[in-house]
Amino acid sequence: MSGIVIFVPQEKMLLDVKHLLEKRDYEIDEVTYVQSSEVVNEAYRVVSNGASIIISRGIHAQLIKNFTQIPVVEITLTGQEIALLIVEAKKRVKKPNPRIGIVGIKNMFCDMTYFGQIFDVELLFFLAERERDFHQVIRRAVEAKPDMIIGGDMACLEAEMSQIPCMFLSSTEDSIQVAIETAIQMKYAQEVEKRNNANIEVLTEYSFNGIVKIDLEGQIIMINPVMEEMLGIKKNTVMQSFVWDILPDTDREKIRNVLLGKREDYSTLIQQNNQNLSITLVPIKVNDTVDGAILYCHRLSGITRIENDKLQEMYLKGYVAKTRFEDLMYHSPQMEEVIGLAKVFSQSNNPVLITGETGTEKDKLAACIHNNSIRKSGPFITVNCGGLSEEEQSKMLFGTDKDHPGALVTGYRGTVFVQEIEELSLHNQVLLYQAIRNKALVKEGAEKITMLDVRLIVSGNEDLGAKMSENMFRQDLFYCLSGLYLYIPPLSERKEDIELYAMHYIKEYMSWYSRFYVLTEEGKKTIRNFNWGGNLIQLESFCERLILTTNQRKLDEQVIRKLLNQMYANRKKKEDYILLEGLQDPRALPIIKALEKHGGNRIKAAEELHISTTTLWRYIKKYGIENKYN
Repeated sequence: MSGIVIFVPQEKMLLDVKHLLEKRDYEIDEVTYVQSSEVVNEAYRVVSNGASIIISRGIHAQLIKNFTQIPVVEITLTGQEIALLIVEAKKRVKKPNPRIGIVGIKNMFCDMTYFGQIFDVELLFFLAERERDFHQVIRRAVEAKPDMIIGGDMACLEAEMSQIPCMFLSSTEDSIQVAIETAIQMKYAQEVEKRNNANIEVLTEYSFNGIVKIDLEGQIIMINPVMEEMLGIKKNTVMQSFVWDILPDTDREKIRNVLLGKREDYSTLIQQNNQNLSITLVPIKVNDTVDGAILYCHRLSGITRIENDKLQEMYLKGYVAKTRFEDLMYHSPQMEEVIGLAKVFSQSNNPVLITGETGTEKDKLAACIHNNSIRKSGPFITVNCGGLSEEEQSKMLFGTDKDHPGALVTGYRGTVFVQEIEELSLHNQVLLYQAIRNKALVKEGAEKITMLDVRLIVSGNEDLGAKMSENMFRQDLFYCLSGLYLYIPPLSERKEDIELYAMHYIKEYMSWYSRFYVLTEEGKKTIRNFNWGGNLIQLESFCERLILTTNQRKLDEQVIRKLLNQMYANRKKKEDYILLEGLQDPRALPIIKALEKHGGNRIKAAEELHISTTTLWRYIKKYGIENKYN
């Protein structure tokens, strides 16, 4: 006896399972059609007959878990199965953009975030976390009155009573096969734990799908040949690596929650090595305690990719984002927070607004967001509004005719990055707002409407809120763009990043010009404490000149100060020279700014700094700036 029993909620599924078992040599003790009202009693019966694993789904699986101790492998619908159901529901409803309700237990489904957009339907999700919430969830679904309900037998019964069209949430052989193989793996894992000397590789060597076993830390302790072939890796190079390192598009937090017992399983669809992969992770439990997990990887087919000629055209025209999140350099907590938020925003399809001073990482961050989104395979087109006339801006963004379609049309299924958005004319702001809201482009004086499928990222060097208050930027466009807002702090507020970038640029130019220098600790401190008003642009230019013009090996404080004075002390801006005077200690900066703001008036400066004039005088002497404001 294998100890594995399958419960199905529909007679058709019973036939599907039996058909699958006829084709595959799986050892299954029993396959039974069970109604919700009898599932717990049936579970007790099969356990008393020697069953050790039950394969079930939805509310049945939840009930078995709540009232028995037997391990349950849940049948999770694949993305392809859900897609087929949505397409069939759309055919039956026979109306554009129908409202379709998906009803069930949350763990039954893979990620469906973008299915509504893909299939041009409005998906309403009514997913219960626990069995006790299920009846309430069904009532909510019926009260919403969608055009069609897709759910299990309980949901369909309620829908029929309310005269709402419904479809049963059918599983195909694909998801049933995944569950069976997962159950077989779990059964084997049980035997390994009991005997302490078996090896799960015996089973997985003959699997038609990729399998990875991980420990409680998420480290790989077994990987089968199919998985090696799928990912193009060798077993000996990935053992003890973290599973999210070989599958970077998986959710690390959700995997950890499975290992911590906070989540029953984890399923997702990813793209890797030009393949569409269905990933399912289930925990290995011994005496109801998680002791690792098994990741099951199934190769999908039939998802459209960008044609080779279009991909080649993208590269030839430069419509490619070259920076990814892992390429960004930062040590500061401020940038860590910005990048964390940017990763979250990359999951959205709505516009992102990035602001920051000239020379900050706005362009790089925009590229990272594109490369972390579902549009990463599409074009990445950059349009700079600065220095362009209103007509030129319009031509670049919206186009003129079929031969010059403009960035919003050319960026189909990709991203358009608009730089210096504050320079966009008021007339073009109206057109851009309409394009975003309507997801369509209507040419003036033309009857034809061009539907848009493009994600917009915009950046600015100025405060758009201030521009709006001056009637230089439209309110509707501002609020449309500012929902997903990122602000990159200047380098002057990120001292850790100044040193990181300076070392990077110095090494880069030493290699480029075949020279060798040593930057001393005092030299680093001097660079770190300077106010880089031009941010990375200014810092990189300084580092190149430093390598080109310095004639001694050590780049110490004296060398750095001398070059800073040569390059920046004669600027027209008085504050740049003042900052050089206060260079020796960053704590001098707020004092210098307060004195500069109030024209040297120490009483007003002290009030702004919330210190006494005596303390201010002591700081002025301490930081060597007393001669500036006698």
